[in-house]
Amino acid sequence: MKFVTKSQKSILLFFSLLIIGLVVFWYQPFFVRSEDKDYVLVNAQTLKLLSYKTPVSLRILSKYGERNNHYKLEIIPLFGKITSIELPGFEKEVILSQSEKVGDSDFLFFTGAVGAHSENMVVIKINNPDLAIIQFGKDDQRDLSLVSDWPKFNVQSQSSLDISAFYRDYEKDPLTNSLEKRYHLENNYFLFY
Repeated sequence: MKFVTKSQKSILLFFSLLIIGLVVFWYQPFFVRSEDKDYVLVNAQTLKLLSYKTPVSLRILSKYGERNNHYKLEIIPLFGKITSIELPGFEKEVILSQSEKVGDSDFLFFTGAVGAHSENMVVIKINNPDLAIIQFGKDDQRDLSLVSDWPKFNVQSQSSLDISAFYRDYEKDPLTNSLEKRYHLENNYFLFY
């Protein structure tokens, strides 16, 4: 019968603790309590963002309201303070559909169905630890979210960010024809052009 040496026990203990630590970190969003007790967890995932040196946990939380749900995003770094921001304009669902890195910033794109056949998009800019909603519009008319009734969005990122939103063309056949509106990121706003 072969006995386990002291060094083998130490190695086994080290790897066991490492595996437990990785599992706890991966499922961290489910263990850490929200600062606002009225919200419940809807979705959680771990993501590597440019603004943080280590992977962070993203949580989407929901609070049932009179007309629709209220959603909030929380970012939980491995070390540091939880930051959060409201996600406006969503009704029954919200998902992280895309993330992009442009320059020194991360951009998170959240989408969700609204109404009978539309989709809402909110873009969050992250500069650790600050979170900001990037507004859409032209001149003095700006919105916190973008709604497409086609519903389709197209995000392009090379040196900057461009978003195309598609809408039903009611002057033609709205079921087969669409119109495209384009927005370009300029000075922390998506400007219509």
